[in-house]
Amino acid sequence: MTTVPKATARLPEGWKPLESAPASDGARHWYATAPFSAEALREQYGEEAAGLAQTVDGPSWQHLCTEAWGQDEQYKRLTGGEA
Repeated sequence: MTTVPKATARLPEGWKPLESAPASDGARHWYATAPFSAEALREQYGEEAAGLAQTVDGPSWQHLCTEAWGQDEQYKRLTGGEA
């Protein structure tokens, strides 16, 4: 699993973040959308792309960044780093 250091926690280039409105307990949740079409990649690469998601989420910014970087790494492995 990918780990992003807290001091440098950021999303990969092109990812778009969204923070949910606070729940009744004040908790927030984070989401980010990928700059690629996960569906198109699954069609093109089949099982190799099965884990790609269009949107990732997490209960914290750190968790969200970790999830997004994992997706970005899988994307780059499949495409050879192509944008």
